[in-house]
Amino acid sequence: MATIFDIMPRKSHVIVETGSGETLRVEVRALSTGAVADLFARYPDLLKIVEDLVVRGTEDAAIDWSTVLRSAPAAVASVVAAGTSDAAGRPAAEAAALELDPDIALQLAQEIIRISFSNFLQRMGGMGGALSANAAIANAGG
Repeated sequence: MATIFDIMPRKSHVIVETGSGETLRVEVRALSTGAVADLFARYPDLLKIVEDLVVRGTEDAAIDWSTVLRSAPAAVASVVAAGTSDAAGRPAAEAAALELDPDIALQLAQEIIRISFSNFLQRMGGMGGALSANAAIANAGG
């Protein structure tokens, strides 16, 4: 029988090119439940993005990530930090993520959001997309 430790956390890799032309493979992790709650509380617009994905079935490509970056660079940096560092290193990682090249920050944030919410979005899509993220949280007692 599987335990909770068998399902923790999903990982992926993002290939990024640095300003000096070097190519790096960066490991990113799905956001924890605590990180998701913290990010939604700090950045309500991030919750709206996830709700849009659930309610409208919007694909990643349909989200105007440049607008997200312009309107909420700290939210993007926080997503990157939460998906690439442990909790103890998160404040320093957030500060560093704010200094990243915008394209790299968006590449990392997109993949972190994709792996964090893909199963959730599939389940909600299977319900006809009629249930918003807020309703799902309320129904779960959150």
